[in-house]
Amino acid sequence: MNFALNYKIQKAVRGLNHSSREKREKSISNLVCFGDASLNFLLKALSGSDYIQGANAATALGKIGNPIAVEYLIKRMCRNECVMDHLVQKNAAAALGMIRDTRAVYPLIALFAHEDSEVRESALNALVLLGNDSIDALINSLQHQTTYVRSFSAMALGRIKHPRSVPALITALEDKLRYDYFIVRKNAARALGEIGSADALKPLISALNDAYEYVREAAAYALYAITGESFGSDCEAWKKWSEQVLS
Repeated sequence: MNFALNYKIQKAVRGLNHSSREKREKSISNLVCFGDASLNFLLKALSGSDYIQGANAATALGKIGNPIAVEYLIKRMCRNECVMDHLVQKNAAAALGMIRDTRAVYPLIALFAHEDSEVRESALNALVLLGNDSIDALINSLQHQTTYVRSFSAMALGRIKHPRSVPALITALEDKLRYDYFIVRKNAARALGEIGSADALKPLISALNDAYEYVREAAAYALYAITGESFGSDCEAWKKWSEQVLS
């Protein structure tokens, strides 16, 4: 690497923690333009002690898209020693979504149990970008012992919209023993509505009798999304409709 380019890259890396947001974004843009030449400098910044610089280095690595960065991003994403780590974790998750490497699937799902909602949301968006490559792992995670992991897995499956996930989501909707916390059933119902499978109609109608209002509302939304019919949470009306249409 020639001296001039080396100097420009190091200057851009230093700019990743500039007090001006505009300057930080310009530095990210410059490093992306330098491409793989900036990779080693960014990996060093990612692993360093400066959280702002590390977070923006993660963003630049995601935009460059070189798979060499994946293991480094996963390692940094899993480091959670203090609250300032959350910013780096969030950006590392987003970067892994941009690179779309399947090695990141399970580490991203593990972030569903994170205490920070922005980190969880970033992991969710990354898994949606991975799309069909993350479906099997997300289906398996509907059996996870942690409520947030089950809940966000259902949300991700709904956004991916692949019909292969419908049976597992129906199980999540119906199994009140394993899925005793209503948020999982609510998100399973919404996911089924987003996928739009007719196979979910009868289980969704049954979910209108759920003990929790949020689950009943999600089931009514899903039924409307699939059928276009507006019976709300009126279980009897939906049953009559289903007898006429589905039988």
